[in-house]
Amino acid sequence: MNIRILSLILNIILDYLAIKLNYGVAGVAWATVIIETIYMMRVVKLAKDTVRYKIDKKSLKELLNLAKHGITDRIFDRGGKLVLNIILSRLGTYEYAAHVVLNQIESFANDFCYGFGIGITTNIGIKLGKNDKKEIEELKNIINKIIIVFAIAIPIIIFIVLIISLPILLKEQETLIIAYKLIPLVVIYSVLMPIKYKYSSIIEGMKEFKYNAQVSAITNIIKILLAYILCLYIGINGVWLTFSICYVVIIIALKRKIKNSHL
Repeated sequence: MNIRILSLILNIILDYLAIKLNYGVAGVAWATVIIETIYMMRVVKLAKDTVRYKIDKKSLKELLNLAKHGITDRIFDRGGKLVLNIILSRLGTYEYAAHVVLNQIESFANDFCYGFGIGITTNIGIKLGKNDKKEIEELKNIINKIIIVFAIAIPIIIFIVLIISLPILLKEQETLIIAYKLIPLVVIYSVLMPIKYKYSSIIEGMKEFKYNAQVSAITNIIKILLAYILCLYIGINGVWLTFSICYVVIIIALKRKIKNSHL
């Protein structure tokens, strides 16, 4: 965590210098590559000093069997984002600029929910391993209470941050107007965010990686097609509306799987 925070701070500094010195997008890209390379070298060194590596064919086979679904999930996720960015880039400079800024601010909340989701996954896995129904029910009640708080607090925080920061971050008046119009859709999306991570984390705790990958593949295809269609009629608003629709689809699919598993 300390390495990641340091990398984030250095990335911000280098990005600022790249823009200030007129190196443009290429300079920002190089800054990211340099920081990520340093980050990975530091992580590898840390792991080398603390972990002994031993190849166990049986464990490796089991690991790859689980990992293949996670890899599939990430491929569809990254591929979906790539195609989506291509669609967005064709909407216009102002629309794309507004989207990028909103998306980066929203990413902070997304990463927070993802981090909390890892805790859910770990605890669910432990409780299922114990096979103690009482402990599982207690954990579910705690998770539900926390998610309700997140679903209320995160949208409020994002709304306040956007209102305060957008005039500072966006110089062009046209871009600022577009960003303000998108705020309600961003807030709706941020309400669904912790709920989505709740169910996806529980599914992973149940080791239903294959199902998670299948849902990811289907929703990413829906996301691309729906975003393309909606963007033709309502522009950049269609993208954020698509995000919310896809989250609703994911929540319904994962919730049904959990219910059928009698967790």
